[in-house]
Amino acid sequence: MRQGDETSVKFSIEAGMCTLGAAILSRPAQRYAVRHLRPEMFFKEEHRIIFACLAELESTDAPADLVVIKNQLRARKQLGTKLGKVSVDYIV
Repeated sequence: MRQGDETSVKFSIEAGMCTLGAAILSRPAQRYAVRHLRPEMFFKEEHRIIFACLAELESTDAPADLVVIKNQLRARKQLGTKLGKVSVDYIV
């Protein structure tokens, strides 16, 4: 994404998925994403919620993996497949 181009991820669901998947699989990618992106830059609300979890984990210097993110979403009562809830399995 070019500096100043804040719409690149926002209008590509696939780019959002790739960004989140990389951040979940790689700690350096997690740090980079949290420093350079904001939740509102993602097109899908699910992706915004997952990114917010990643950012929260990064703020406490905690690595994010699929299990940790699922637990965090479960604690917030946001994990699931029903409308208004997030499913993270399809990202990685």
